[in-house]
Amino acid sequence: AADLLVTKPGPSTLMEALAMELPLVLTGFVNRQEEGNVRWVEAGGFGRWVEPRRVPEAVQRLLCGTELHAMRRAAQREAERLPAADAASAILELAGAAREVSV
Repeated sequence: AADLLVTKPGPSTLMEALAMELPLVLTGFVNRQEEGNVRWVEAGGFGRWVEPRRVPEAVQRLLCGTELHAMRRAAQREAERLPAADAASAILELAGAAREVSV
C-alpha cells in the first residue's frame, strides 16, 4: 500500500496511479511529450510537479498536512471519469461471473 506516488509523468504510470487512486508527486518530464500530462494532473488536483531537489520536502509536506486527502479525492473523481475504469470494472465483473460458473 502507498499514500502517494513519486514518478515522472509518463502516461502509463499516471493511468496506473489513477486506477489505485493515488495522489502524485511528479518530477522531471520529457520535454513537450509529457508536459501536457503535468498540466492535466495539476489541473485535476490529484498531483503536483516539483523540481527533483524538492521532492523530499514536497513528500514530507503532503504526508504531514491535509492536502493529501483532497488530492486522493480528486484522484478518485478522475478515475471514475475515465472510460478505462468502466472497462476494467466490466472485465472484473465478467471474470467473477465466469469463476462462479466454473466452480
